[in-house]
Amino acid sequence: MKKHVTLLKKNRVFKILIFVQFLNFMGGWLTTTAIFTLLVQLGASPFWIGLIGAAHFLAGIFQAPFTGVITDRANPKKLFLTIILVEIFSTTLLLFTDRPELIPAIFILVLIRMGSASLYFNLKMVVFPKIVERDELQTANEISTISWSFTYILGNALGGLGVAFFGVTPVIVADIGLYLISFLIMVNVKLVLEGSKSSEKFLEMFLSGFSYLFRNRKILHLIALHSFVGLATYEVIITLASQHYFYTAVPVAIGIGFTHAVRAFAIFLGPLIFGRFEIEKVLPYLFLFQGISLFLWSFTIENFYTNLIGSFLSGVVIGSIWSGTFTLLQKATDERYYGRIIAYNDMLFLTISVFTSIFSGQLFSLGISLETMLIGIGTIFISGFLYSKWILKN
Repeated sequence: MKKHVTLLKKNRVFKILIFVQFLNFMGGWLTTTAIFTLLVQLGASPFWIGLIGAAHFLAGIFQAPFTGVITDRANPKKLFLTIILVEIFSTTLLLFTDRPELIPAIFILVLIRMGSASLYFNLKMVVFPKIVERDELQTANEISTISWSFTYILGNALGGLGVAFFGVTPVIVADIGLYLISFLIMVNVKLVLEGSKSSEKFLEMFLSGFSYLFRNRKILHLIALHSFVGLATYEVIITLASQHYFYTAVPVAIGIGFTHAVRAFAIFLGPLIFGRFEIEKVLPYLFLFQGISLFLWSFTIENFYTNLIGSFLSGVVIGSIWSGTFTLLQKATDERYYGRIIAYNDMLFLTISVFTSIFSGQLFSLGISLETMLIGIGTIFISGFLYSKWILKN
């Protein structure tokens, strides 16, 4: 914990970027809870719930090859401000999607919102290695994970309570307000980094990024290892559990919000517990624990209260897996290719997330239980234990 506080104290620009991230993520999670609750209120089918869950990742997949070049070339501050404006616009339009026939419009707006969020994430991860020391990079990534998980806790909890007591519209308005505050803060940030001075044209940078990627087997394996985190996409599973298992115990919005919040609290604790260890020494065992925790969640998910225990256990190590594999990838990458490699990494991670969301909805429609899905995902994480040991050994 001490090293996290020290970095925030001594690096003002990093601290402001983390605060802006906090505001953006806070608003994003408020609206995510509102969107899934709205879908249930509008009578959306499991197909649409799964597809809109997948939409949180689809835009990032399709734009990833180009996002990398953009973040390597663009002025970071100007790009940050543009992204926030797009998020404000797309979130405002959600206020008008209040009829079942507008469910496809919700899908499109979620695509735009999450495409912007994906670009924001890519840009942030490009900027971090340029504003912190190399030996502080894992700490910076852990702080980012802690910030994300804290907003996940607070955003989902407040989103669930806000929707339950005030309705969907006030929660979305609160999201817009947070985006506006983050825009005003970013306007005044002294982020003096410039875009790439390379004389390469857009297409040349696009092709050279792929060439660099496939010349480096270590980077390919680290990207594959990081993509396991995409399996931890439980939004659809939690929504379906709230709709079919918990509805007699708590309102759907409370079921969604608090299950996410408990899991996020565990993600918040993870880096504080495991951040003291060298990631190369503990990474395989984090994968093993994640697999076992999903087995346990499968036995507890039918009851809202025992489900919270399983949700908590499933979140304890996933944040450390995310930040640890990402740090290994950043350290293995030449600075000239940060944006493109992070974008390719994001593309595979998001692809796994999309398939997890879509198949969760479709498998449930075919009669496959949520318990069986969790056991399947847990088995894959246990295979990650063996894969990560092989990567680190070789």
